Amino acid sequence: QTWVPPFGSDPPNGPAWYISCLAAMLVFAVPWVRIMSRCSQIGLIVVLGLCCAVACAQDLLCMSLGLDFVEGSWYGVWVHHFVSFSPMTNWYFFAAGCSIGIFRHRCDSSPRGMTLVLMLASAVFLGLGVLIFPRRTLLLEKGLWTLPLFASMVFSLGDPASLMSKVCSRLSFASIVAYPLYILHVPLHHHWSDSVAPAIQELMEIPGILLDTLQFASIAAVALAIDRLYKAVVRAGAAQCAAVKKGSDGAGAPEVPP
Repeated sequence: QTWVPPFGSDPPNGPAWYISCLAAMLVFAVPWVRIMSRCSQIGLIVVLGLCCAVACAQDLLCMSLGLDFVEGSWYGVWVHHFVSFSPMTNWYFFAAGCSIGIFRHRCDSSPRGMTLVLMLASAVFLGLGVLIFPRRTLLLEKGLWTLPLFASMVFSLGDPASLMSKVCSRLSFASIVAYPLYILHVPLHHHWSDSVAPAIQELMEIPGILLDTLQFASIAAVALAIDRLYKAVVRAGAAQCAAVKKGSDGAGAPEVPP
């Protein structure tokens, strides 16, 4: 969806651009992690800093090409979608996550309050960046101001004793529907608006807020059901492949006398 023009156009499902990018990143995950695993802790911080700098480099490159991405600018759907959604313009988010994840994994423990300090410092950095450069929206979108905050969140979540880990663990039950809802909400919303909602309104008059609540609940339920069905099919296929492999291995093995 994001590898060819128009690089992440909305139809048929805009949010699926994330899966398209993630598929590309997973191709490089093994060599990236292998290389970063050989880096020192300082080297991993350098990698993170370079990933943050890529956002600034993208903005400077666009300016040198005559594409000044300030608030309100428009250079056509292909250009904006390529900058926003292509794996070629988003790979460093994945690389930054790898670097900070490896860095945190090597830390036995972090000083008390360190994660909170990192979160606050990165949040202040984000706020100052947006206030000082309010019209340079590409710097915000491509992570110059946000990547330090994302990195501190990953670092914090890697510490089971941190406040963020404790809070998120309490909310983890919602994750069962969050991902399928994000990926599927656009086509389900269009189907609801075009077909279901008009049919309901023909049968009875329902207040708008109640209809919106019913819409969200229905979309969440359908998205969860599709996700469960997909995972069940994948598990069944994996189990069948494992059984076939086990059978073929057993057939080739010498018979052991009782």
